[in-house]
Amino acid sequence: MTKYDTTDWKSIGATRKRAKAYVRTLKNDISKAKSLTEKNALRVRVNAINRNIERSYRGNKFAFNATKAAEMLEAQLPIKNGKRMTRIQRKNYIFRQQFRRAQQNNNTGLGKNGAAKVKIFYRATQQLWDKPSIRPDMRDYVILSKLGFSDFGEAVDYVLSKNGKALKAVSGLDIKAEITDENAGWYQGLGGEIDDGTSPDYMNYVESVLR
Repeated sequence: MTKYDTTDWKSIGATRKRAKAYVRTLKNDISKAKSLTEKNALRVRVNAINRNIERSYRGNKFAFNATKAAEMLEAQLPIKNGKRMTRIQRKNYIFRQQFRRAQQNNNTGLGKNGAAKVKIFYRATQQLWDKPSIRPDMRDYVILSKLGFSDFGEAVDYVLSKNGKALKAVSGLDIKAEITDENAGWYQGLGGEIDDGTSPDYMNYVESVLR
């Protein structure tokens, strides 16, 4: 990531120009996306980039450090292993980022109860990825392959569409669930710490999706 001198307005302007081009690309992705959830995730990303674009101007109304904003913009540009991403790679990368943020109950394109939707998705597909031969970092790719999707957002919409009962029960009360050797790996696989042993009762309604 480029490090800017506070007076390096030329470099900041160049980064801003690239960011604006990227926003146009993402808006095109939004128009072509079939998944409503994916569209929302991409819109969240566009809004975040646009905020940093505004912050990167000299004397911006946010009283935000323009240099810091430019560095944040640089980090938001689509690069994978030093190369620009393909459209599918770009969309899946952004959507998976939204998924991780949703696990922390942050505002994402998954909308209300995003964290619950993430748990439902991985529980419903657990039979596809919960195998010793599958590394945690390959889990999402295995799910896409087994379900026959290339778009992560479409896969999520499909799995959630098969779990209407669980989604309706999301607002229910939590119940205690024992954490065992068998299910501990699943909880850790969500990217968070195993907490006090509570498991939302909507998980009782989750139906496995194998295709």
